[in-house]
Amino acid sequence: MGTQVQQVVNSFNTLGDDGFVQKGYTTLLGRSADPAGLKDYVARLRAGVSRTQVWSELAGSDEAKRFAARQPVKLVVPQIKAAVACSLADLLALDGAEFVRQAYQSVLGREADPTGLRDYVQRLEEGTSRSQLLADLRCDPEGKAFDSKLVGLDDWVKLVQQQASVGDLLVLHGRMFLTAAYVALFKREPDPDGFARYIALLQSGASRTFVLTELFRSPEAREKGSEVRGLVKAIAQYEKAQRKSWGGWYGRNVLGVESDLPADCERRALAYGLADRAVA
Repeated sequence: MGTQVQQVVNSFNTLGDDGFVQKGYTTLLGRSADPAGLKDYVARLRAGVSRTQVWSELAGSDEAKRFAARQPVKLVVPQIKAAVACSLADLLALDGAEFVRQAYQSVLGREADPTGLRDYVQRLEEGTSRSQLLADLRCDPEGKAFDSKLVGLDDWVKLVQQQASVGDLLVLHGRMFLTAAYVALFKREPDPDGFARYIALLQSGASRTFVLTELFRSPEAREKGSEVRGLVKAIAQYEKAQRKSWGGWYGRNVLGVESDLPADCERRALAYGLADRAVA
């Protein structure tokens, strides 16, 4: 037991004394630290009491035992450690408890504690998006302190927090582009029907700006009032670029605006087909 406690304590070594005590309360007691308890434990830590001792005291309290007895057995963290998702796309493809476990590993660098696992799984079941949960973990003091190596994580948090620009979306392709567009405009991941429809459009050669235009003008986007910096201007430029005129030529060839003229759609469809065969 002592070794296990030490391992847990070591996983929080990036937290300051205040953060460590708060983490102990939320993990072991299921609540935030009261001011008196927080002050007392922080003072003891700064006086030389070890973190292992503080954690053990909290874990051995009657309140911790009552809290542990109330937890559902089905959400106990398994003993077999799952492989950590190697990319943001892999992580977002997961769901439920497995998503939460791997999100903790990727964003916080540790196993999910029983309380966090239970709470985040419950939020997923209530409709919170996986992207929002990733942003919450990353913006938590523990997430900020941990040097996550998950490529694209901070850019993804920008999407969730509505700080993204149309340029942030147009550097992405395929599944990640479509997921990012849904997150930015709808504040959720794509539903299966929407995903299948728009992926089929992209594979047939439709431009990403065409897909963004459809999503932006949908009732759901208007209802949620999401904003993507530069998107309105990009759509206006896109519509001009479709014209068979000098202005359209200028937009396509000088400004680099995406076109959905037949030749450009055929070229993109061919590129998607080659990419699919390369993956296979």
